Amino acid sequence: MAVFLFVLWLDLRPLIAALVAAGLMLLLNVVIEATLRRWARAGKIASDDPPENPEKD
Repeated sequence: MAVFLFVLWLDLRPLIAALVAAGLMLLLNVVIEATLRRWARAGKIASDDPPENPEKD
């Protein structure tokens, strides 16, 4: 049984590593997106909207 579990562990290591890497990438993406949203709300990032012209003809 121990040999079977050891072989199973060796076979599943790449899958486990891939799942951990995907989870870390997702977490990093969430952190970056939250930071960018916070900066945009604080006005540190210019929005894509054109600036309003107060002197309209």
